[in-house]
Amino acid sequence: MTDPVEHEKRALRAEFRERRQLLSEAQRDAAAAGIAQQLDALVAEQGATSIACYLSSPTEPGTRGFLAAALEHGLRVLLPVTREDGLLDWAVASPDGGEVVGALGVPEPVGEVLGSIAVNDVDLMIIPAAAIDVGGGAWGGGAATTTRRSARWRTGRPSTR
Repeated sequence: MTDPVEHEKRALRAEFRERRQLLSEAQRDAAAAGIAQQLDALVAEQGATSIACYLSSPTEPGTRGFLAAALEHGLRVLLPVTREDGLLDWAVASPDGGEVVGALGVPEPVGEVLGSIAVNDVDLMIIPAAAIDVGGGAWGGGAATTTRRSARWRTGRPSTR
């Protein structure tokens, strides 16, 4: 028998994906601009010189404008690369870097892979989430790559802006 909680989570994730897909290009652009503004402020507030982020997919509010500006301002940016075991390795972003569709169907960078511990040295991690619950917990896409990796991140209170 299927766990009712897991069934409800799958249904909610599907609803979140459908809502994102229904956004117009103008709505996605506005969301991307808002995200970039918030992330720029967070980077400045934290004094971050290195960050980990993700490449947004076409149906997500974009991170690409923020990433381009971060690189232009000299930040070191790590992007995730999914391993066969479901954990994440990392690659350094570059302005002219290529990308492929990774194992989970999301964009990933092409380039030298640094390994899973490379992320331990970043000042700020920007984690994708389908939604944030009232306690500040992130709901991802269900593959649990972030959950498995989070057990190894250094301790500290995350920001859920």
